[in-house]
Amino acid sequence: MLLSSIILPLYIYPSGTPLTGTWAPLFSAISNNPSTNFTVIVSPNSGPGSSPYPDSNYIAHLAQLNTYSTVTTLGYVYASWADRNITDLEADISAYNKWASYSSADIHVEGVFIDEAPGAASTNTLSYMQQTASFVRSTFPMGHNTIITNPGVQVDSRFYAWADFLNVFENAYSAYTSTSITSTPKGYEGQATAIVHSFTGDAAAQQSIIDTVNNGNYGGLIVTTQDTYTAFSALWTQFCSAKTPASRKGKPGKGAPAGKRARRAVTERVTEISQDR
Repeated sequence: MLLSSIILPLYIYPSGTPLTGTWAPLFSAISNNPSTNFTVIVSPNSGPGSSPYPDSNYIAHLAQLNTYSTVTTLGYVYASWADRNITDLEADISAYNKWASYSSADIHVEGVFIDEAPGAASTNTLSYMQQTASFVRSTFPMGHNTIITNPGVQVDSRFYAWADFLNVFENAYSAYTSTSITSTPKGYEGQATAIVHSFTGDAAAQQSIIDTVNNGNYGGLIVTTQDTYTAFSALWTQFCSAKTPASRKGKPGKGAPAGKRARRAVTERVTEISQDR
């Protein structure tokens, strides 16, 4: 059986056509692995950007993503470990929700991926995440309001109340051990996800990480050879088709925080546009 829940921070600018351009490895993987669920996180400009809708390239690629029943698309936002002005965070969340009103194509997203979520529990951080989660639930339609939070480390179990899934590890492979995942609080395994970047191992080492996630019935995983999320892993195809001892239903929907890596995507896009001119 196949790995069932792949979490992909996709901060690559979508140039070209969906099936032949920069996102083509994703669409190929979706087609070639029909039993696998993909949660794809998009970030036009370290968030939704300042325009009501994304540009025409994003529109074409998002519309293509939304043709697949095995894909859940989430919008990237960041909380700056509960230091970001919550009004600004809520504005980004609202902007993503408004994509559903675009009349010429289906570019809706199914919720948000909250990067730089706080890892230390306090009255302030718990209240911040509760308010944010409540805002997402009330802003997006019921059943289309997925929340993944990314503290990138193991956290107090109270944070799980404000997320469908919580990313418990986001760091380089050199910092990874199986306990990075298995130290998840008991009873919350199905909500826990992991993102391993800068992977330097071989296919067998990658399979070992996959087996840890599947054997423990954890919520999802991505392993990438890249140190940012602006390119596909050199082992992307192998990762998507990896054999697993168990497969789970359900779609979960990133160290240096993926928020900082997401913001580099803006530079990638500017460079690409300059080269095209």
